[in-house]
Amino acid sequence: TIYAVSEGVASSYSATGNLNWQVRKAPKWGDAFKGYLVRLPQDQEVLVSGEQRLMLLSASGHVRAEAHMPQAPRRRPIVGDFDGDGAADVLVVSDDAIWGFSLQYVPGGGGAFRLIVTVLVLAIVGTFFTNLQVDEGRVEKGKYIKKSAHLHRSTD
Repeated sequence: TIYAVSEGVASSYSATGNLNWQVRKAPKWGDAFKGYLVRLPQDQEVLVSGEQRLMLLSASGHVRAEAHMPQAPRRRPIVGDFDGDGAADVLVVSDDAIWGFSLQYVPGGGGAFRLIVTVLVLAIVGTFFTNLQVDEGRVEKGKYIKKSAHLHRSTD
């Protein structure tokens, strides 16, 4: 269960009452405005709406996105796929306008991808040095020249 309080703290608790995670810089609201907590359909994400900000939190408590709102909302944000791209969109109704926010999910770029690339590069470099054969030859400008009986120095 996820809770948000007006002082800018969002918390998740397990069914037994243990704290799962807590975000201390969540959106804030005062007495004149309400804060809203809206669960998004995909990936169990939660949208926290305050007086001046929106914040999208993952199921594990990571901040996925933030947005500043030019005016305070007057009602609960409306969530739906309004542009047909498969990602949730958010409409916020204020006194003078309706503000629209479109969520875009960008795949990749995570730590696991960087780890896999690093391991692959190290494996390639390791394979190169393991298979490198050193004999009596020499390297000139990136070309390996093997010493043989047919090559002689000009001083020989």
